[in-house]
Amino acid sequence: MRKQRKLIKKISKTFSPQRKADMNHKLVDIELELQKSRKNSKLARESKAVQAIKANTKYFYSYAKTNSKIKPRVGPLYDKKQNIFIDSSKEMADLLQQQFSSVFSHPVDVTDNIDISGKNSTEMCDICFTDEEI
Repeated sequence: MRKQRKLIKKISKTFSPQRKADMNHKLVDIELELQKSRKNSKLARESKAVQAIKANTKYFYSYAKTNSKIKPRVGPLYDKKQNIFIDSSKEMADLLQQQFSSVFSHPVDVTDNIDISGKNSTEMCDICFTDEEI
C-alpha cells in the first residue's frame, strides 16, 4: 500500500506521458498484487477458523460474524478513452455518470401532453364518475 501511495504521488508530479503510462501500468500491477495478497490472507484466516471450530468456537463465530457483513466497494475503474485505471472517488463518479447518461434515455416532459383533440394541453381536466357508471 505504501508503494501504491508513493507511485500515485509520483504520477501526479510527472509531466512525461510515457513515464505516466509506465507508472500507471506499475500501479495496476501493484493493485493486482494487493488483491492477490488479500485473497490469500482471507483464505488463510478462513482455514484457521475452520480448523479451530471444535477447539475454539468463539474464534470461528467471530470470524463468521466479521465476514457476514456486506462491505460494498467500487473501483478502481478502467477508463477506455484515456486507457488508464481511475481510483479517485470523484473521477469514478464522473465516469459512471457518463456511462449511465449514454445508456439511458431522458424522460418525457409532462408538459408535452396531447389531449384527444390533438392540441397541446398542460391542463388536467376533472373526471367524474357516478355510482351507476361504476
